[in-house]
Amino acid sequence: MSLLKELLDDIVFPPNVYGALVDLQVSADDWISRKLLVEYLYENGHENEACKVLLESPKVPFQALDILLVVRVLGEHETSKAISFINHVLERVSKDKDACMKLAQVFCGSGHHLLSSRFYGAAKAAEAECFDLGTETACLWLDDQGVFEKFWHESGYKPLPPEKMPMEDFLGKAMSFLEYTSRITAQAFPTIEAPPKLDDASTQAKPKLLIPKSY
Repeated sequence: MSLLKELLDDIVFPPNVYGALVDLQVSADDWISRKLLVEYLYENGHENEACKVLLESPKVPFQALDILLVVRVLGEHETSKAISFINHVLERVSKDKDACMKLAQVFCGSGHHLLSSRFYGAAKAAEAECFDLGTETACLWLDDQGVFEKFWHESGYKPLPPEKMPMEDFLGKAMSFLEYTSRITAQAFPTIEAPPKLDDASTQAKPKLLIPKSY
């Protein structure tokens, strides 16, 4: 029995997520439907199932928030694959200052400060003059000994994850995250430019990031 069939048999989904699951059975490349299903499973206590659905994806769009989603979902239950994925991304963008900086900002804003430092360091290595105050501040205050931890909490400065912005602030009206994700397209997310000279230079489609299968 396929994983998607098992999910249909074991879990009651709201209509929009059920529709995404059905669409995914038709096309495994449908990332929007897969992402919606993964988010719903992960947010409702089905972390292992979310990991399985994510790992069955043939590819992941090369976009900052999608990369963050993969790291978050795999980080707890598929640690080795999350590490492999992070290193795969870093290797791919290491010479692209803008891509490294975008990932550094997204990881910093979502609380993954050590990961942010890795990508920020890669951005600085690619172009020494690049600078981001928020990332620099987090690197200073969030040291491994917790020297500035109290000051950090009392300062009132704490970057928020982009995807956690209240929907009312973002859209001008109240809307649940699940409802929001059912209406948007991939173009709604901040994109990362892939490094030049991809293997398939003839394709006009948005570059895809393969999930490495090795440990």
